[in-house]
Amino acid sequence: ILYLNYLQRKLGVDTINWNRYLIFSNYFLMDYKNSIKKNPSSLINSIVQEVPFASSTIEHYLLIFREIFLIIFIFLIALFINPIATVIITLLLILFVYFYYFLFQKSSKSRGDAFRKHRLLNLKIINETFDLLKEIKIYNKVFYFLNEFSTQLRLSEKYKLINSIVNSLPRLALEVGLLIICLGLIEILNLFNVEVNEIIPILTFIAVSSLRLIPSFKVLASSINQINFANSSLNIVSDEILQCNQDYNIENLSKKNFNKKTANREIIDTIKFKNVYFKYSSTNKYILK
Repeated sequence: ILYLNYLQRKLGVDTINWNRYLIFSNYFLMDYKNSIKKNPSSLINSIVQEVPFASSTIEHYLLIFREIFLIIFIFLIALFINPIATVIITLLLILFVYFYYFLFQKSSKSRGDAFRKHRLLNLKIINETFDLLKEIKIYNKVFYFLNEFSTQLRLSEKYKLINSIVNSLPRLALEVGLLIICLGLIEILNLFNVEVNEIIPILTFIAVSSLRLIPSFKVLASSINQINFANSSLNIVSDEILQCNQDYNIENLSKKNFNKKTANREIIDTIKFKNVYFKYSSTNKYILK
């Protein structure tokens, strides 16, 4: 398990580093005319902020697949112990994740878009203060920029806080739901005059299986929410990388143009100028001839 966690984390780190290198290389390798049109704030935001958010979706997908396999494994074992209770609990938990996904899908994406927008504006304000520091002080606009920075920071952190609260809801809801299921099951069994001695093993089984099923379904729900939240970042990074693949083959360029050991380089010994003249407008004498 520890080794699998290590591989998962290492894959995430390697993905982040490679995507950052790819976007930064694209900036250097593009034509100068296009590179000066690049917004510095947007470039910094893509490399520093968007890439980690977008790359985290890979880790969340791995978590989803891992928990699904674990749930299937627990489900198959539990079927031999108590098939009816196992099927009921699993169906209820699947319904919970289903409703959770459709309840927060649109809101998670909109929160992610808003979070990215205010974070980008914050970086833009910081970048502008470096370029216009003298003018800001001369025209006494310090508090204006401070207020703008504070406003954008507060808004971006607000959406981040809401998202963290949404991520914490599944576990609480599952625990409360499981308690309601147990109470409802007791009442249903009482209606059918089932003995207490028969009820206790069923409740014990539900309690024991939920110790691992609840965390698994919590991971599923929160991972789905995080993927929706990072959707805008994923689109931005995908567009940047697609542009890299269309315009340049970075590996080939680095081998052909930036290898100091490239063979057959032409060595220039001298530079000759022919038919070059220069003189100032105020005189008829050539300075350079």
